[in-house]
Amino acid sequence: MKGRKLGGTVLVMPYTRGSAGAWRFIYQLFKHGTAPVAIITGTAPDPSVVQGAILAGIPIACDFDASRAVGFGDGVMVDISVADESATIDYDGAMEATPR
Repeated sequence: MKGRKLGGTVLVMPYTRGSAGAWRFIYQLFKHGTAPVAIITGTAPDPSVVQGAILAGIPIACDFDASRAVGFGDGVMVDISVADESATIDYDGAMEATPR
């Protein structure tokens, strides 16, 4: 990710490892207009990351096999919809249901 811009992207990562200041970082991305439009993680996100995403209005989906995102590249459309007890992630025609 070094040198890449996050603004307007879907940030996909295998896990998060936040700190007490992670929420501030995410919120500042939002305040400066450079935040991702969604965060998808392979495991439950760190509470500080969740806090920042809530403050910034960034949706988070978790329990996603992040290795499937390798090679997504730019321009891949991702739709996250939540209903009942699960979230559905739709990316370029492939769908994956995740527990909520």
